[in-house]
Amino acid sequence: MKITMAQAIALFTGLGFATADKWNAERMNLKLDKLSKIIDDPDEVDPAVIEDKATRKLFDKIKAEFKDDGKVTVEEEEAEKPAAKEEAAEEKPAKKKSSLADDDDEAPAKADKKADKAEKSEKPAKVKKAAGGKKDEHGFREGSAISRIAAAMTNKPQSHGEIMKSAKHDGTNYEALAKLVKAKIAVRVEAKDGSNAWKLA
Repeated sequence: MKITMAQAIALFTGLGFATADKWNAERMNLKLDKLSKIIDDPDEVDPAVIEDKATRKLFDKIKAEFKDDGKVTVEEEEAEKPAAKEEAAEEKPAKKKSSLADDDDEAPAKADKKADKAEKSEKPAKVKKAAGGKKDEHGFREGSAISRIAAAMTNKPQSHGEIMKSAKHDGTNYEALAKLVKAKIAVRVEAKDGSNAWKLA
């Protein structure tokens, strides 16, 4: 299956890659190849973040093509390249970053309506009160698993295992990592070996 550069840019922008409009056809094809290997993993690729209906349909077609062991490639069209950049710039990037990301990809732009409303009204954000105990610098109850995990994170990307070991946490607490990402305390990035890693935002 062949798709246009504009479609590929819209697809990856919809999946949260703010720099997709800067990728050339060769890099786009490498990203499509990576996508084929992880498209069924909900921890890596979440089609729900794609807001544009046409791009969502394209995602579904590409997923079906990959399931039939097909290959998806980009046709490079020089005349459409500037138009594709403008089209991708207008699209709202998603919040999630998956293992498709390279180390030099920028983090997806984060557009949060609640944050916009809070800035406009200039009211301080409400913090949920936990059942007793002191709060850490991020607003979590001191000594809780999420508080220890947040404290164990650094500016250097760390694997899940490294974070849990530093936090002295015995389980696999992906939920805490997801909460830290959602709270914009941490970001998920791709390690040099291609695995998931997290670091402070």
